[in-house]
Amino acid sequence: MNIQQDELDDFYDAIRRNGFRTSDFEISDEDESIQNPNGTYFLKIKVTVKRKSNNITKDYQGGHGTSWGVNFETDLQNGFFGSP
Repeated sequence: MNIQQDELDDFYDAIRRNGFRTSDFEISDEDESIQNPNGTYFLKIKVTVKRKSNNITKDYQGGHGTSWGVNFETDLQNGFFGSP
């Protein structure tokens, strides 16, 4: 998994803070990094979050300098994943 431990901690804290059960969510990631022919490397991670009880899934852009965790919590607060 490419997601850092502090990001996972924040993810589960956001779920609890918003009244959801952590066991109702799955998280996975996929490395979509790009290496250009000139040798430069662009770290790009696709983070997928799924709420198991209603099968709602959303992808977030992860990697260096991204704020997918903040975007996830905003989605929780705005009801994207349903109510707790």
